[in-house]
Amino acid sequence: MQIECKGISFKYDQAANALENLELSIRSGELIALLGPSGCGKTTLLRLVAGLLPMQEGELYYNEQEISSWAPQKRNTAMVFQSYALFPHLTVSENIAYGLKAKKFTKSEVKKRTDDYLSKVHLKGMANRMVQELSGGQQQRVALARALVLKPDVLLFDEPLSNLDEKLRVKMRREIRMLQRESGITTIYVTHDQEEAMAIADRIVVMDAGRIQQIGSPQEVYSNPKNAFVADFMGISNMIDVKGEKRMFRPEHIAILPSGSHSGKVKWTEHLGSIQQICLDTDLGEIIAHRFTTEAVEDDLKAGEIVHFELAGNGIVIE
Repeated sequence: MQIECKGISFKYDQAANALENLELSIRSGELIALLGPSGCGKTTLLRLVAGLLPMQEGELYYNEQEISSWAPQKRNTAMVFQSYALFPHLTVSENIAYGLKAKKFTKSEVKKRTDDYLSKVHLKGMANRMVQELSGGQQQRVALARALVLKPDVLLFDEPLSNLDEKLRVKMRREIRMLQRESGITTIYVTHDQEEAMAIADRIVVMDAGRIQQIGSPQEVYSNPKNAFVADFMGISNMIDVKGEKRMFRPEHIAILPSGSHSGKVKWTEHLGSIQQICLDTDLGEIIAHRFTTEAVEDDLKAGEIVHFELAGNGIVIE
């Protein structure tokens, strides 16, 4: 299912526009991540695509069919929420089967599809458990299976992993990506987590204040940000003025060496697993550098220490 958003604007009461003249084309079968800070309009767009909000201005197309006025149930979308939204009085299998029964599928088809998706989300042995007996990750698997079992044309995720701990988030995003690729369902995934968007998406739509700032592959938006907002939002960026031009260097572009063209004083350091993060006060301004922790074991930098460094290349010119 291809999705086209043409000139979409939306406003809540007297507030500023949540979306402003938004144009977006989503290819059939791809997973798009809507990424941005709270209030940027990403969830508003998701709800407009689902039909949960009325279209105020603009047009929405599924393939070449204009569907702006269609009721949610006519759009054949499925949504996975942050809160899971499971029925506590039903078992795991009953939760997954709920939508199929509501759509009057035969008993045999309901059982076949439910069993199939219990297996796909690795919950086959838990079919008869009540959902409140499950962990957060297992509950999210139930919510995912309940959405996929309907075989929707469009799958919508509203920050589905934000309630999980970090290790489980990483595991679940891999499972979501695998199931999405297997099903080929066009998917819109809302998140405020840059790493999650980078890991899961075919393309990322970076949004701010109701407008799209950049659309591109994870590598494109990280390595070639179009403006200062994208550069700053997509990970850590060092903005350095070079002959009147603002250029961006990522921490991995700062090489700390025994001698170098630049020097700075260590303000603080942080050990982040395999990476040591170092803040330097330099003549170029405050910059953040990364180096592997294995290097730090041999030469652990301390606050106040003077170090030398080089900049890799010329950086990226930022508008």
